[in-house]
Amino acid sequence: CSSDLRRTTWLAVQRACIGVVGVSIVYLGWVAFRDHQPIWYLATAIVAIIPLGFALNLDSATLNAAVQVAAPAEARTPVLTAFALIPLIALPVSEIIIGGIADLVSVSFALLLLGGLALVLVLIPHNASMRAAMTALDDAHLFPEVGLAGTTTIGAIEESGQVIADQVIGPEIPLSRSEEHTSE
Repeated sequence: CSSDLRRTTWLAVQRACIGVVGVSIVYLGWVAFRDHQPIWYLATAIVAIIPLGFALNLDSATLNAAVQVAAPAEARTPVLTAFALIPLIALPVSEIIIGGIADLVSVSFALLLLGGLALVLVLIPHNASMRAAMTALDDAHLFPEVGLAGTTTIGAIEESGQVIADQVIGPEIPLSRSEEHTSE
């Protein structure tokens, strides 16, 4: 590893994910406006759904990691529980709204509107307080990758002088009886 190793920021990853989601949804809406054979719709939907699913999963993982890193240790359980409950309310409400728009106008219009909204949110600069919070998160939790050249195990990371947070390491799994006898 060289000393000029660069990391991407939490905010940049989230904005890229929302951008990919927006483009994928706009593409699905645009395809729905066209008059094609059903197999063409299926093929293009698969092409759009793969990056859409990847971006949604990456965004979810990024936000989960940011919440875990930023939550104070004494409040981690209630904060993570509240964060996990947000989709239980937001998803059904958004499904009702988007479904209502699709019923009133059309499915393609609802997709174009949703994708367009996602793209507008990426293009509009983020709220200054959110940008400051994400920047503070980046600055407070630097992981010095440069000192880890060639380390691939937890032991090697610890030998390089790095500390691994307790929540990252899972419980130790004891060896099975057959593994104990072969290791002796």
